[in-house]
Amino acid sequence: MESKIFAGESNTAGTESKKWEEALNQAIPAIVVIRVCSVRAFDGEGSGFSTATGFIVDKEKGIVLTNRHVVTPGPVRADAIFLNKEEVDLVPIYRDPVHDFGFYRFDPAKVKFQTLREIP
Repeated sequence: MESKIFAGESNTAGTESKKWEEALNQAIPAIVVIRVCSVRAFDGEGSGFSTATGFIVDKEKGIVLTNRHVVTPGPVRADAIFLNKEEVDLVPIYRDPVHDFGFYRFDPAKVKFQTLREIP
């Protein structure tokens, strides 16, 4: 009887593990690393170089969602690095003044070797 309980737990754990694996396989290609090089911003934030992450939320328009502080208020040069190490330039398009999110845009036609995925 003990082996049946263990086998049942194992099957449940195996099913859950497969669900997680499927979810990760769909989500990971939509995650990008963002590199940002910024000058001293207008609101007093310092200049510098940083890295962050973002999620493609519209693959046809090339929209990446990230945190507010990643889309700096001053001039910025940024690029995205995809799972396959391919790089594209990013352009800041929105930085929410209150909530912790911002958007960058990239040209989807510049991504040559990776199939773009998005987080719905």
